[in-house]
Amino acid sequence: RDRSIGEPGMSQPCFHHSFEAQVLADAGRSAVAIEFCDEIVTYGDLDARANRLANYLIELRAGPEVAVGVAVPRSPDLLVCLLAVAKAGAAYVPFDASLPEERRLAMIENSGLALLLVTGNVSEVMPRPGFVIVDLAAAGEEIGRQSDKRPKVPVCDRNLAYLLYTSGSTGEPKGTAMEHSALANLIAWHGAAHKAACGLRTLQFCSIGFDFSF
Repeated sequence: RDRSIGEPGMSQPCFHHSFEAQVLADAGRSAVAIEFCDEIVTYGDLDARANRLANYLIELRAGPEVAVGVAVPRSPDLLVCLLAVAKAGAAYVPFDASLPEERRLAMIENSGLALLLVTGNVSEVMPRPGFVIVDLAAAGEEIGRQSDKRPKVPVCDRNLAYLLYTSGSTGEPKGTAMEHSALANLIAWHGAAHKAACGLRTLQFCSIGFDFSF
């Protein structure tokens, strides 16, 4: 993939730049970003956690056009991972450890996966051919020592945001590469459509393996 890489915001913002702007908005840092069971995460906390993980991923050579797999169950950690991958300039690839190994191997080979984020024993069931597996639990202390400052990565709306794969029901799974521009457009539309809806909440119920999950 040969794509132009420029300074953040050189055209339209990437989705994580819009998130960061929300954090800086009036009372944005202390506003609730996620409610999950009994856990509440503010925008400020979510931003800081994502920044630490992003800085850790950058040390592992994550960056623009680098594919980073995410095999993390539904939780605040999942959203931290997706934001961190974007902040590092990389593109996320959703992985489901329950998929047949043949399919997982095909996705790994096709995407050129460089890193895979997992929690707990997921790493035991994932193949490891030539890429780094980051167990968030095992690496927790090291990630926690990273700076919570936003990394300065030259990524623009032409860079990849994520790679999704079809079910493969008609043959081999096919990958779809999505740039930041399309995702930023969608989020901007939602923001404009719901601008007057004070206190609006959204239930995140679908798998991140589906395009409309964001």
